[in-house]
Amino acid sequence: MTTGQLESKSDAGLTALPASSACAQLCRSAEIICPSVILIGIDIEGHILWMNEQARAVLYGLPPTHKTDTIFQLIETVDHPALTSNLRTLVRTCVNAVQIAFHLKTPMGKAPYLRGHIITTPKNPDGTDTYVISVHAVTPYSSEDDHFHKIIHQALEATIVHRDGKVLYANQKSADIFGVEDHQKMLDIPDFHSFIHPHDKDLFEQRDNHTKSEGISSEEFECRLISEKEKITWVRCRIGTIMWNGRPATVTTFIDITDKKSEEHAQREREKLFTRILEISPDVVAISDCESGEYLWVNTAFSKFFGIPAKEVYGRTSLELGIWHSLNNGHSFWKF
Repeated sequence: MTTGQLESKSDAGLTALPASSACAQLCRSAEIICPSVILIGIDIEGHILWMNEQARAVLYGLPPTHKTDTIFQLIETVDHPALTSNLRTLVRTCVNAVQIAFHLKTPMGKAPYLRGHIITTPKNPDGTDTYVISVHAVTPYSSEDDHFHKIIHQALEATIVHRDGKVLYANQKSADIFGVEDHQKMLDIPDFHSFIHPHDKDLFEQRDNHTKSEGISSEEFECRLISEKEKITWVRCRIGTIMWNGRPATVTTFIDITDKKSEEHAQREREKLFTRILEISPDVVAISDCESGEYLWVNTAFSKFFGIPAKEVYGRTSLELGIWHSLNNGHSFWKF
């Protein structure tokens, strides 16, 4: 394979590295020889310098990592000691590669098992050491998993998986409700419960604790959320349990019902206004049941005219109150 062939390969993922660096050259070669390999370039501290397209695909579209991100943020905590030990082995000995295996974290909560090597690259011109993690997925995602996660991500119902308040997964709809630009940023929220309205926290925690203790999904209930921009959103939600990365977690789904709540409030206000108008009207006004004839509501003018307090009117008929001497008198009145 010629140098020209190597340079013709797209370097879209290598812009973070100098073109002449040993790490960049090794990654270009590896991508051409084995395009399915997962490659992640790191420095001695574990800071990520670069990852190839295959690594991004396994991570389900994670945004390009910056140098401040470390490989330890991408793998399960239980695998951190082994990776640290492997890096120390490369530094302290003359070996060029050591075998590694670890579980990789992803935004979807899956934990594929990866196996391969950490390889020491020749020193860069500036004398710094870089290393390449070259691994392949032993337990790759199935297409069914991929389709399922895409459906959840695009759903109109907000879905959040959390454990002890820490968000483990959130789809885009949940980010929209919480006022977060990107659903990936939901993973940075230290405590999901901080978005629950103070007046509804007790209700939410009660349903959450009941779900955890009983192991069954809660009944739907309504509560309020407060976004990062302090916008209040009414939601109808349900809380359930789920196994996430081999450990129990909570999955909460939300449906935005703010518009419905606003309409209900407006309807109540209209009813109050209508009732107030009838209440202060000088005309005698009464509302009664069509079938039984029992009074349901009367205004002040009614009570004054007939000399009967409103509380003694409700649930009784005009005949019982003696308003009409006979049923025929009442019929004659309505015909008039």
